[in-house]
Amino acid sequence: MKGSQIIIPKALRRDMLKRIHEGHLGMQMAKQRARESVYWPKMNQHIDCAIQSCSTCQKHRNSQSKETLMCHSVPENPFDKIGADLFSFGNQTYLLMVDYTTKYFECNLLRETTSASVITSMKSVFSRHGIPRVLMTDNGPQFVSRDFRKFTSAWKTRHVTSSPLYPQSYGMVERTVQTVKNLLKKAKENGDDPYLAILDSRTTP
Repeated sequence: MKGSQIIIPKALRRDMLKRIHEGHLGMQMAKQRARESVYWPKMNQHIDCAIQSCSTCQKHRNSQSKETLMCHSVPENPFDKIGADLFSFGNQTYLLMVDYTTKYFECNLLRETTSASVITSMKSVFSRHGIPRVLMTDNGPQFVSRDFRKFTSAWKTRHVTSSPLYPQSYGMVERTVQTVKNLLKKAKENGDDPYLAILDSRTTP
């Protein structure tokens, strides 16, 4: 043992690397997962090599440049402020909701791309995690409709839309969407269960 970490013997390190890399989380998230519970000499270097040699990870590596960051007040409690967005994958549409405090996200498949369908999905999430004080979205038609305004008013959550002049304010939501889409792509290509891939991502600190 090294503190709270288990020291992995050389014979078991290859199998442990496979477990750490489940879900194709990327270098930083994989290292975070490993440091929570295990250790061996040059562990970070071995994780880097494993991911660099993974064709799936290299294919879907995010090549976008880093965007300019803007300062935001940190919400006091989990689900005090959340962001929401719609995205498409494999001819299906999903609603993603992410908590600004913990970065925990929910990803729900929508039957229809209507305000009513979005509202029903949000109600399900709110019933589990509580009603957020602030709900941030883009200006998509589902989020600016009369029905959606009535919903946010009735449920007493302040709806804020991202500004076209300052798209960085919505950046965390968009980055989470890209993370989830990459997880789904990798899972599909490798024949993995996409829900387990999402679970791996959500349970990594």
